[in-house]
This record gives sequence, C-alpha cells and structure tokens, in this order.
Amino acid sequence: MKKNEFYTVTIEDLTHEGLGVGKVDGFPLFIENSIPGEVVRVKTMKIGKSYGYARVEEWLEMSPNRVEVKRRSWDTCGNNAVATHDLRESACLQAATSEKCNDEDCEDASIGSA
Repeated sequence: MKKNEFYTVTIEDLTHEGLGVGKVDGFPLFIENSIPGEVVRVKTMKIGKSYGYARVEEWLEMSPNRVEVKRRSWDTCGNNAVATHDLRESACLQAATSEKCNDEDCEDASIGSA
C-alpha cells in the first residue's frame, strides 16, 4: 500500500479519538469523519509499517446512525465523530469522547439526550 492510492473500505470500528477504522487486506486505516457501518471510498494520506491514515473521498453507503451536525464549532473541539454519530445508539462512544471537549458549545449540546 502506498500514499495517494484509492480503496473502498467498510468502517468496522472507531478509535478512542473518534477516527473510523477500516481494513484493506488486513491493513488498518484510520479515517476521519467516518463511522461504523459506512462504506467509503478513501484516498491514503500517510502509510506506516503497521497502519495508515486515509481521507474519505466519497460515501458509498452511509450509516443509519449518522446524524446531521448542528454546530460547526464541534469541528474545532475534536468532537466531530460524536457530532455525526447518534449517541443514543452508542453510550460507550459518548463516554470515550466527551472528556475531550471543554468548549461551551459542546457542553450545552443536546446530542444524545432523548
């Protein structure tokens, strides 16, 4: 695998930082702005010996758990994965990422409260 190659990947999991995890022939790629259950076309950005990073070029199948982002400020505080994922479906994800943001915009968010 090399930098700037394109692959179709199914997102299987999330890292503790909220990056989607997909694999190409067993090689893990960490992909921003993707959530489990999505099928995406990605472009590899950085390739290491045991893992790499890629960017979504196109969503081929979106997760039913993806929700519309209501506050753009979430992009700046590291909660973009949380903002695009229905937290009612994943209390574990909320607990794992909620401590990352002290931004007032994130604290008063209504995501996950049903």
